[in-house]
Amino acid sequence: MEKILFINSCYNYEKSRTLYLANKIFEKFDIDSNFDFEEIKIKDLHLLPLSEERIKTRFNLANKHLFDMDMLTYSKKILSSDIVVIAAPFYDYSYPSILKLFIENISVPNLMYNYSKDGYEGYARGRKFIYISTRGANLPDSEDFGFLSLDRMFTLFGFKETQLIGFGGTDFYEDPYKEIDKYVETLKNPF
Repeated sequence: MEKILFINSCYNYEKSRTLYLANKIFEKFDIDSNFDFEEIKIKDLHLLPLSEERIKTRFNLANKHLFDMDMLTYSKKILSSDIVVIAAPFYDYSYPSILKLFIENISVPNLMYNYSKDGYEGYARGRKFIYISTRGANLPDSEDFGFLSLDRMFTLFGFKETQLIGFGGTDFYEDPYKEIDKYVETLKNPF
């Protein structure tokens, strides 16, 4: 059975329109029955930015191919997943800073990827990365620079395909959840 790793980057679990969209997609395509599913709630991880000391330690260990550090647990989860789904609200043409901290902490050379003067090679076995986001403003997907950044990162990690599932204009609907429901009905199976 294929594994989906869901990285929940939403803050307000009860009212998040992005999390609502993600859950509706999971429900429509019966994720629980069809996949081994694991969720990481990154707001609960209490991540810290990489300090000079942590960067040195990480790179020293990575250069020796010693990857048993606790901070690399999530890197390993990504490496072993067939599909990674990130749900994150649209913030300032990107995503919440906590997601940037997560990416910063998991992106380790020699573990996630390797690079040379001729290019790079990703080590993830995953076949697909899916980014789910809602925007309060009615902006096109091409304005979601958060997806563009994550598209490059997950391609670097070795994922074969990436996809954005975005829904804009949620601040202008009387009932944005009802509009999200309608939108989900139009979606083809992304998994």
